[in-house]
Amino acid sequence: METRRQKQVAREIQLVMSDIFLKEGREITDGALVTIAGVNMTPDLLVAKIYFSIYNHSNPDEVMYYIESNKSQLRKLLGNKVGKHMRRVPELVFFKDDTLNEVFKLDQILKDLKKDQQQEEE
Repeated sequence: METRRQKQVAREIQLVMSDIFLKEGREITDGALVTIAGVNMTPDLLVAKIYFSIYNHSNPDEVMYYIESNKSQLRKLLGNKVGKHMRRVPELVFFKDDTLNEVFKLDQILKDLKKDQQQEEE
């Protein structure tokens, strides 16, 4: 269970990383829109697990590669913004969040089922 401090730090990192990707991370992400879906902190606050979604890019795996290869630059940008509030800037671990894609797939399946049922009734 997350402590109150973990939640506070995670929320702050989520806001700052969102701002970084929006304003300064365009060249890192090859012009893709990256949104931070969530952040989880380890109990010692030394590792931030960042879940993000990628939009407006034909190859999301390529964007993931760019983010991973520029992890140290992203950590430096994070440290410049939250360094005064934290003793140590956490290590960043990135995970691609496919929740929205799964929702769209599930929605399409349900639409297809409904369409099939309507055709059977006719």
